Amino acid sequence: MKKWTLPSPNGRPAIEQAAVEVAGECRSCAATEVAHEEVHALEQRTKKLANKLSRKSRKPARTAHKTTEEKARDLVNRIETVEKKAEQEQDASRPASCPTNRNRRKRVASTLMLG
Repeated sequence: MKKWTLPSPNGRPAIEQAAVEVAGECRSCAATEVAHEEVHALEQRTKKLANKLSRKSRKPARTAHKTTEEKARDLVNRIETVEKKAEQEQDASRPASCPTNRNRRKRVASTLMLG
């Protein structure tokens, strides 16, 4: 145990030296606690910003996906319309005795199922 009345090597009484050491430790503990709180606050802000950015980046992706699906459906409908129109024009230009492509496809399909 220290004797509080003896001077320390720097000329201060031991009790004063002990008080300086304790104060230094308290200052260090306080600084560590403040730093810890600041890091925690920074982590929270970073998480909030990351979530916000994530939501913002997902919205354009969903919009792009939806637009792509709509355009694909529109294109499929247009292709089907053009195919039907071409088929009708072919049917109109063929003699009545000539089978249409549709009838040929049906015959091929039924032949494949039978055979």
